[in-house]
Amino acid sequence: MSGGRARGAARRSPGLDPGARRVESLRRRLVTALGKREMSVRDARARLERWGAEPLDAERVTSELIAAGALDDGRAAEAFCRAALARRPVGRAWLRARLESLGIGTEDAARAIDAALEGASDTEAARALAAATARRLPSGLSDAARRRRVLGVLARRGFEAEAAERAMEAALGPGEPMEE
Repeated sequence: MSGGRARGAARRSPGLDPGARRVESLRRRLVTALGKREMSVRDARARLERWGAEPLDAERVTSELIAAGALDDGRAAEAFCRAALARRPVGRAWLRARLESLGIGTEDAARAIDAALEGASDTEAARALAAATARRLPSGLSDAARRRRVLGVLARRGFEAEAAERAMEAALGPGEPMEE
């Protein structure tokens, strides 16, 4: 079956040693992956190394893709924020922590969070989440337990304390001040 062989031969870069061909193959594979979703530079390097690239080759490939504009932490951060907010309400702190865990720098993370939350209020999102959480709580819980659970959900989703408390009060009504 010479048809398969001819196609493979056409893809090979003549004059490249096997190591360079391997790096070129990894570069093409990463570009294909980037076509499906944005990823951070750290994620791209880790992926290349998982695929068998040497650390220096992974660094070189990612540097070339950054220079070409195909790999960008800012775009990856914005895509992550949009996707996270489309799934469920989350606050700035949650987004910041997740972006940090993905290796996104502080400035790129701050710009992405601001862009994703533009026009949206943390308070509105917290209120919506608090109301949904309150509806799902068992009816036999004490007022204090209901408040703790709603605040816990809001805190885990990264809403700031003041916004969380206002949202809890909107969902459950005013109550006894919470003990520290």
